[in-house]
Amino acid sequence: MGSLPRIQAPGSTLAERAALVVVAAIAVLTVALHLIAVAGPTGALWGLHQYAFLPRPMLGFGLAALLVGLAVALRLPAPAARGDPDVPTPLPGRAVMRALIVPAAGGLSFALFWALRIRHRFLGDAMVLVQDIPQPGGVHALEPVAMALQRHLYSATRAWFEQPGRTAGDVAHLTTALGSAIAGVLFVFTAIEISRQLVLSVADRAPPQPVAPARDLRVALGALVLLAQGYVQLFFGYVENYTFLALAIAYYVATALAFLNGRGGLLPVVLASSVATCLHLSAAALAPSLGVLLLIGLATPELRTLVRRDLVPTIVLLGAMGLLLASMGNGYDLMAHLTATIRTIAAGDSWTGPYLFTPAHLRDMANLQLLIGPIGLAALVLLMPGLRRHSANRRVRAFLLALAGTYAVVAVIAGDSNLGYARNWDLLAPAGIPFTVAALFLLLEQIRNPVQLQRALAVAGLVSVFHTASWVALNASLERSLERFKTLPLGGGRTESTVGYWYVCQGRPDLAEPWLHLALRENPSNARARMWLGHACMMSGRPQEAAAQFRLAVDQRPDVPLFRLSLINCLVLARESAAALSQARLLVRAEPTAARGWAVLGTVLLTLGQSTEAHDAFERATLLEPATPLYAELLRLSTDPDGIQPILDRYWTTLTL
Repeated sequence: MGSLPRIQAPGSTLAERAALVVVAAIAVLTVALHLIAVAGPTGALWGLHQYAFLPRPMLGFGLAALLVGLAVALRLPAPAARGDPDVPTPLPGRAVMRALIVPAAGGLSFALFWALRIRHRFLGDAMVLVQDIPQPGGVHALEPVAMALQRHLYSATRAWFEQPGRTAGDVAHLTTALGSAIAGVLFVFTAIEISRQLVLSVADRAPPQPVAPARDLRVALGALVLLAQGYVQLFFGYVENYTFLALAIAYYVATALAFLNGRGGLLPVVLASSVATCLHLSAAALAPSLGVLLLIGLATPELRTLVRRDLVPTIVLLGAMGLLLASMGNGYDLMAHLTATIRTIAAGDSWTGPYLFTPAHLRDMANLQLLIGPIGLAALVLLMPGLRRHSANRRVRAFLLALAGTYAVVAVIAGDSNLGYARNWDLLAPAGIPFTVAALFLLLEQIRNPVQLQRALAVAGLVSVFHTASWVALNASLERSLERFKTLPLGGGRTESTVGYWYVCQGRPDLAEPWLHLALRENPSNARARMWLGHACMMSGRPQEAAAQFRLAVDQRPDVPLFRLSLINCLVLARESAAALSQARLLVRAEPTAARGWAVLGTVLLTLGQSTEAHDAFERATLLEPATPLYAELLRLSTDPDGIQPILDRYWTTLTL
């Protein structure tokens, strides 16, 4: 790593030298922190301790590959120059090569995303998602379109993955991974377009200009930086909805840069921001940068024409998307859910206690930015002092700083969650895209020497590959990822309860119970740990102990239907139907429009021989969700004198878990 300072050239400007030092410092710091973290995975460096869980030779191989890559990068030849950067150099077969590159790049990237896809469900809400996606359900309050998209994808492709021994959750995992990989292919081309637009945005201010091959090299190196950051893990079969959000944010950036460069209209920008917000409400953070973009468009004569041309179609588009959202479920209220989301983010405190203004929050923020980087928020902040007062690129600069600045505020105020900061890293991972794009633009703007620019971009890309490739390798192994998850400092017994839940799902109550007891020892109010301990007791043939744990979970969190459903399930299987009936009535009283609750009530009533009231309950479930075949089948079986046993054998687990 001692050769990194060679990227600095004699005669460089102060701003250029500072930018080169920033790249070198981030490269050295990234490698140094990885070496420190590999010595012992204590959890304090959870954003870059992945090599500690991989075979030790992989670290040596990664370092060797990085050093070889740096040796080549630091000897990149100087580009030739010409007067007009937009006039391509005529090369034999250039058009044919471009035509072949697109499908080849698409096929290769999909193969990479799919072959190295994530094999576990420990991060984010993956464990819950794979259970929810196969179930017909309402609109997700925070991600209305993304969740619907996942369900449609499951319906369209599940036949490809269904086979004996695979549960519906296993199939949902694979269909979601497929969607993630497809989104990754689109992200590759979007990143290339972002890099191209960034290079074009600075091409008019640094004579002499590069010929097309040299410009293409800069575009390729810029794309490498964008594609090698930690947030790209979302596209390796990640089981969450933030994959689509990240793609939408990237497309928004690409269309906005094209608009500012006079190479695209306003309509695609508004479309991208609207789609992103519908995918996940956190994309409302795009609004300030969109406002800046509109102000720039109105204040710039050559862009004002584009704004006027697209004004009416934009208004029509926004109205159509509003009607689409309103038609989802029983009427989706975007503004109400958006307001609630903003309040939740601003609250910022963990349910386990004060968190936002603590050293733990600072630790987790730093780890997250390292994980989704390393060329991200830290690089952007360190490059800010090099801003020139006068710049030919101030329109692009203003937009990107507004975009990255908004997400920086979100990153600072976003506190803990019910899952824990480290487990919920994917929530803020898409914010890494604006950070990296803005940092990349500042590098292009501040490093005027073409040789040093190419070398700096190559160093930034290579050290990012060293960081992110190891994450991809770790996530491709379920066993190694589990060992890594056991070290996460989630607090409140959440690490231990999640591990216990995983062992319950694998049918290993003997391994689950010690972890669940550890979770309750750390946090006796962890109701989820109590619920899974109850399931472990049931699997071990101890229904009375199970019922006691389920009752404690319900007492602690009576607002969570899943806990009450687990208690009802246990009571029915223990032939305590009278007690189960009182719990089922509480369930439907709390959620009278939930079809599943009425189906559960109907089943409990059937076990007590109250067939008329049971039939009414099943009929209510069918009326609430007429498109769900399950409830129609339950209604039919309720008229059969022997129908209770098929219901318990075939459908009871689906209703209560």
